[in-house]
Amino acid sequence: MNPRRNSAIDRSELARKSGPLGERIIDAIHKKMAGADDPFAGIPPIPRVAAPRKKRAKRDRETPVLHACLKWLHDRGIFCWRNNTGTAWIGEQPVSFGYTGSGDILGVLPGGRFLSVECKSPTGTQSGKQKEFEAKVAANGGVYILARSVEDLERWLR
Repeated sequence: MNPRRNSAIDRSELARKSGPLGERIIDAIHKKMAGADDPFAGIPPIPRVAAPRKKRAKRDRETPVLHACLKWLHDRGIFCWRNNTGTAWIGEQPVSFGYTGSGDILGVLPGGRFLSVECKSPTGTQSGKQKEFEAKVAANGGVYILARSVEDLERWLR
């Protein structure tokens, strides 16, 4: 019967296999154990890399406009709701929801006309799918508003 081999990793052997830097680390550990003042003097420092700056999402700049428009519509008794679109992952399966290109706010105006409000920052632009949706709404007698502020919404719905 063969004695079972120890499955623990021999760190010094692993360091030797990793080349010159590994050997320098072993030497530094031995110096530290011997009481040296600066055993890691010859080992290069770990490079410090700044984390990439998180890019502010486009919708974050549009969110205040969206919330203000929703409030303005609700304050006037217009039946409307926040419309989300996108893709969520359930396990490894993507699930799409919403109609691509549809407005951020959907609703029904008094009298029954369909309302779609696309909220944009002052510099935001419509995507191709949003322009297609605007054309479909207009072709079917609905109201499509591109709002960069509550004032834009007021001008259209007076």
